[in-house]
Amino acid sequence: MRFLFTTGGPSVPDIWGGAETSMHELIGELLARGHACELVSGCAHGRLAQLRHLGARSDQRAGYPAHRVDHARVPALLRARLAAFRPDVVVCWNRGCAGAAAAALDAGAAVLLWVPDVGFHWHRGPLAAHRKLVIAGCSAFVAGRIRDRLGLEARVLRPLIRFDLYRHPGPRGESVTLVNAHPTKGLEIALAVAARLPHREILLVDSWLLTRAERRDLAARVARLPNARLHPWVPRMSEIYRRTAVLLAPSQVEDASPRVILEAQASGIPAVASRIGGIPEILGDGGVLLDPGAPGERWSEAVEAVLADPAELAARAVANAARPELSPAAITDDFLAIAAAAASG
Repeated sequence: MRFLFTTGGPSVPDIWGGAETSMHELIGELLARGHACELVSGCAHGRLAQLRHLGARSDQRAGYPAHRVDHARVPALLRARLAAFRPDVVVCWNRGCAGAAAAALDAGAAVLLWVPDVGFHWHRGPLAAHRKLVIAGCSAFVAGRIRDRLGLEARVLRPLIRFDLYRHPGPRGESVTLVNAHPTKGLEIALAVAARLPHREILLVDSWLLTRAERRDLAARVARLPNARLHPWVPRMSEIYRRTAVLLAPSQVEDASPRVILEAQASGIPAVASRIGGIPEILGDGGVLLDPGAPGERWSEAVEAVLADPAELAARAVANAARPELSPAAITDDFLAIAAAAASG
């Protein structure tokens, strides 16, 4: 089959957010099976001025044909690629996805709209039931929210994770790690844990969501905590997981399906996480759940309890990430079944 993936925001390798990474790794699995894939996307801020003047640019930086343009021009570029590439299915997500879906349906294409968030920030627009439109949420939790909020039926298409890219088979480090150090992800709780557990190294992985001023402020706060470290973001997280004993995921918002939990679990790293959104669904029994509003003392106690006897939770974490339905092959099969349903109309 032929698949045209599209988002109005930037994509890999300009950005490595959860949704972008999941789509990138899915495309890799599809290419390995002999399917044809292209990408139409917006561009990273650093390339925006250039592309405004020069128009669309095509490249193979991600390992497949990608066509990038200023986000305002994505709809026009999408229409051009629909005519030239003639995909069997258009896969839309995130920024501009409702408009992209409508444009593709108007052109007679089948559409799979993938929803990787619970806020539906990018999914407002002229979206209604259509025989060639299939909507999929990244978790059962999100699929339920789509039905409740939008009145539309949704299937479940979990994020595809190439576990071999994240797994660290050797001895793990001793850090308590927060990935994506942003207030919505529980940054304040992580800093409270650092203050309460001075004998533990707290590793904070930088967030692309932070502004420059917020990052400067965070660096100053971390500098006042001798056991805390601010680590630059890295595209391949195995380096971070090599240093990690416990993953902190104290999200303060309803995360849809945080893949970082499964990435860490593949290396036997349990998580202490918020009981919110899709986190319980993805965590399984490979970690500890707390109320997101629990005080720092409770989070610190949970971290200490895990570190006091980590073997059982580590084994559960590995088993949870190894569930057959989470394998890349199974999720690719799910995607192809959902795409076939859209194509058959």
